Amino acid sequence: MQSFDFGQQCDTQTRGHHMVPQVTVPMPLEGVYSLMVEQKLGPEPQRRNILNGFPSSVFREKPALVIKDFFETKPNGMEKNKVGDDVLAFASIVLSYAKIAHNSRFPIESLQPGSSPKLATTFMPRTDFNVLFNEVKSKIPGDLFKLFETLACYETVVKSGKLSANIDKRFCTGRPASPRPKKDVFAKLEMEHDGVFLNVKKW
Repeated sequence: MQSFDFGQQCDTQTRGHHMVPQVTVPMPLEGVYSLMVEQKLGPEPQRRNILNGFPSSVFREKPALVIKDFFETKPNGMEKNKVGDDVLAFASIVLSYAKIAHNSRFPIESLQPGSSPKLATTFMPRTDFNVLFNEVKSKIPGDLFKLFETLACYETVVKSGKLSANIDKRFCTGRPASPRPKKDVFAKLEMEHDGVFLNVKKW
């Protein structure tokens, strides 16, 4: 059971101060994933879970929801029908942070240096990412970066009320059944805080 902040990406002004409503709760990864799916499907506000915020409209994916179809090519030998919601949640959280890291190729859809990932996602783990990974580590074989470089090839879209996977042309070419990562594009995404830079591959 890990702790997450769930917040709405809209400002509530009180006495001249801007606040973003949020709540911190303990929740298993499977529960977090169910909220991510609901948010992506975009039900009417009155039908949304109270923990589900309204993400910023600036960023392309909010969050970068990973679905089983991302595993169509069996990356790292992982079969899509055997991937559980806990792994999908972990992958979604990592990609939500990684894909909005700064990249000069598409600056409008990425964070500017020094900006917080909280601007782009309503799902914010309060638990260390290493702790989150330890929960699913036994279910993720092989090289972790290679896996995420493949998963970054996809983006989830809603068609007729159902989730499906398209190729994210920012990072890859090809088709969903045979994605081809663009050389070093995902690896060189970069975050910065107080003058300290970290690219996605090292992270």
